[in-house]
Amino acid sequence: MLNPVPVRTIDTRPTAGAIAAEAGSKPEVEAELRSWLSDQLDAEQILIKDPRAFWILPVWTRVAADLGARVSTLTMLRHPTEVVRSRDSAYLTEQSPTFRRQRETANIAARVNAAFETERSTRSLDRAFVRYADLLADWRTALHLAGEQAGLTYNADLTTREPHDVDDFIDAKLNRSAITWDDIAVPTHCATSPSARGKR
Repeated sequence: MLNPVPVRTIDTRPTAGAIAAEAGSKPEVEAELRSWLSDQLDAEQILIKDPRAFWILPVWTRVAADLGARVSTLTMLRHPTEVVRSRDSAYLTEQSPTFRRQRETANIAARVNAAFETERSTRSLDRAFVRYADLLADWRTALHLAGEQAGLTYNADLTTREPHDVDDFIDAKLNRSAITWDDIAVPTHCATSPSARGKR
């Protein structure tokens, strides 16, 4: 639905939210979502992982409410520089410094815009934000707190240290893009402001 508009997963344009909302308000979009979601709701709780969902959250919440379901959101927070580098690290290595600067600056702007839109669009919902570093350091504590904030339930008691399959799935070595503003080619005034350089 977003590809023809087009709106990217992260998008620099301040108008991207309005463009996506218009696309998501079409009756055929709502009908397709209603048909799909109604088939999923035989479970007590379902998880939908989609980094683009925030662009059209109103249609999700409207359809879910009509079907008797409640929507809560869980958002992963990573430092913008890590997201940008992980998106384009392989692609940019052979490009010119000028191209890298343009691409990385655009991706930073898009990531910040997406983060803002996510925060704004979820204000009326039960929600939680989990820092990526916290998840890697202690996933039980991070998700236990998120569950309390967003009204989520789990099939395990996260207050104990009983072994769980997730222990082998979440690995600190997954954080392969632990970089700072100094490591990417953004304009100097963006990378040297006190707020921009703030570490986690």
